[in-house]
Formats: sequence, structure tokens, C-alpha cells
Amino acid sequence: MSTRVVVTGSGVLSCLGDSPKALHTALVAGQSGLGPIDQFAAHGQGTVYGAPIHGFAPEYHLDERHLKPPISPMPRVVQLSAAVLQGVLAPPELAVEVRQEWAIGLVLGTMFCSVGAIAGFDRQDRKKPLEFANTVINAAAGKAAICHKLTGINSTISTGLTSGLNAIAYAVASIRSGQATALLAGGAEELSFESLHGFTQGGLTCGTSEGEAPFPVPFDIRRNGFAPGEGAAFLLLEEAEAAKARGARVLAEITGQGSTYDTSGGKDAARAVEAISSAMQLALADAGIDAGDIGCVSASANGSVHHDRWEAQALEETVGSQVPITAIKSMVGEALGAGGAMQAVSMIETLQTGMIPGIVGCEQLEEGFDLQILSPQCQDLDLTCGMINAVGYDGHCSSLIVSRPAEG
Repeated sequence: MSTRVVVTGSGVLSCLGDSPKALHTALVAGQSGLGPIDQFAAHGQGTVYGAPIHGFAPEYHLDERHLKPPISPMPRVVQLSAAVLQGVLAPPELAVEVRQEWAIGLVLGTMFCSVGAIAGFDRQDRKKPLEFANTVINAAAGKAAICHKLTGINSTISTGLTSGLNAIAYAVASIRSGQATALLAGGAEELSFESLHGFTQGGLTCGTSEGEAPFPVPFDIRRNGFAPGEGAAFLLLEEAEAAKARGARVLAEITGQGSTYDTSGGKDAARAVEAISSAMQLALADAGIDAGDIGCVSASANGSVHHDRWEAQALEETVGSQVPITAIKSMVGEALGAGGAMQAVSMIETLQTGMIPGIVGCEQLEEGFDLQILSPQCQDLDLTCGMINAVGYDGHCSSLIVSRPAEG
């Protein structure tokens, strides 16, 4: 029998809350975290609309010695990561001594890590060599592991918008293969002037045309780009028998995963649809279930004109038009490397409560879309498993299947 991987902990920091329950409650209530970006001067970028985390105070989550180390301060993405991990590792049974004995590791997905730190370092007239450590892609994974004394696997996954979901898949594969017994896995991303500028100049964000109102609503015919967001989300994954032996509370089980790549990089619509569909098919095969067993789907859709269309077509081809679909980026924005991990946290809460969030503002579907269960309101369902999708602009596609744990 293949090794089973279960979820025994979760944590999140988002524009809608700092716990899985708070996030899910807000999503089900249809609350939106989208609004003006005021963390930095965004004027001149064509849009100031996004999903920043307001009022985040790292000193409430982390020890001062980590926030003001003698070498260099923590970038925001590291603060977000370390703060979420502090909550996941808070239970007494996960004390520092236990973490080190188990050699708990960390797999962190991020698209940019800290673009702000990179730009700040580049702007220095006289470089401070010790601050270079904040500019590397694995800064968040390394510093967060040091902060929480994690001695196991330490890996960074950077595959664009799919980074967070691929980090979870990587951790699952590591546990299945026997390389680890317990791993923290998820994603983190900070909202910065530099990343906002890049996406705006690329015409990917909502409301970038002169006089155009922001409309980052997934699948809606009026959509015109995504709302940039930020945050962090992590799961504690364990080998099922080890979790059972220590009497851990199991929140969910990761039963299937699949990843593909569109070699056209989104330039060929047919190949893009095929890649998304193939990722879902691989996840279904890995889980040993049929498409009809999927109770709901958490879509990657974020308001992108092309990618939302391709994902909709792939969903119709793979799981049909009758499966309930949610797209939480209508409320939390596009959190890049943290997005898929946020979806995973939300999906676990959905499986536990039976409540699937609606897609706020989605009222006019594009012609040809046959997704009959799309709804702006939440739905109360009897669910046993759900699928999560992550689709990147560069061709990466990832799917994950999460199941409600069996009784006992």
C-alpha cells in the first residue's frame, strides 16, 4: 500500500484574516479584501487596486531578535512566512525539541521572494554585502527555518503562480518516498512597487487602460485582469501512520497531484487548455478516482482574460459542467506564489464545513462557457474531496486533490 500523506495543521495570513477559520468565514460571507494599495506610492502605475494586508504587525508574531538581527532586517515576505509558521507550530506537541527530533523541514513556494529587497540592494550606492542574503530566491525558506529551528529538508519552489501548490506537491512526494516524515509546505509573497510595476506594464492587472474600471472577477465576461495581492499560507503534512501514532488531529488527506507544462507559454490556446486538463487528469489518476468523484473545484482563475477562458474550457473537458466551482481570487486577489497554498487552506475548511465560497461579482459568463454551477453566493454541499488548480502565465499547470479524512 502506498504511503498516505495527511494534513495535521494549517495557517494563513491574508487580506481577509490571519487564520484558516477567519479566511473561510470571510470567503463564505462574500467579503472582499480588494481595495486601494497604500503600502507604497503606486501612482503612475495605471492601477492602485489590489489586495494588500493592512495592519500586519510582525512584532505580535515574532521575537524581536528575529526582526532586528545584527546582520540585516527581515524582508516582508520573510516576516509573513515566519508569522504563519509561528501559528502552525504553536501547539505544545510541536515544541522546538520535538521539531528537531523529527527533523521537520520546510518547502516554500514563491514567485519572487523579496523583489523589494533586491531593488533596495541594487539602489545602494555602497553595497552592504551582508544584505545580499535577502535578495536570493530562498531567503524566505532559509530565514524562516532558522527562526523556527527547522532542521529537516529546506527547499524553495519557484514556478510562478503555481509555486505554492507545487511546494505542497513536492512535500507530498518527499514524504511518500520516505525522505521525510513531516514537512511544512506552502507559499508566500509580498506586494511590492517593483512587482506591481512589472505586471502593470505587462497589461496583466485590472483597470490598466485609461478610464477602465477595475474588474478582477474570474470567469465574468467583464474581467480585465487580476488584482495583485500578497500573503502566506502553509500546511503541516505528515506520513499518516506517524500522525496516527502521535494521536494527531487529521484535518484532511492529500490524495492526488499532477503537474504539466505548456511549452508554448500561453501562446497557443489549444496547447494551454490541454496542459491544464492534463494536470487535472494526472491528479485524478494519482488519487485513483474518477472525475465524477470530485465534489468541488477551487479554480486558479483570477480575472485574466485568456487564462480564465482556458481553465474554464479545461474544466468542462475534464470534470464536466456540473461540478461546483469557486475562485477565491475574486476576494483575496492574485497572491502569486502564495495563491495556490491559500486555496489549499480554504479547500480544507470547505471540506470540514461543507460550505464552498461563491465567486463574488460573477454574474455574466462569457459566451460558450458551460460552467453551470458558477455562483456569486456560497453553497452548502456534502463534500468528500475537492480539486485545486494553479495555472501560471509562463506555462506551469498544477492540480492537487484534497480529501476529507475517513472517520477514525
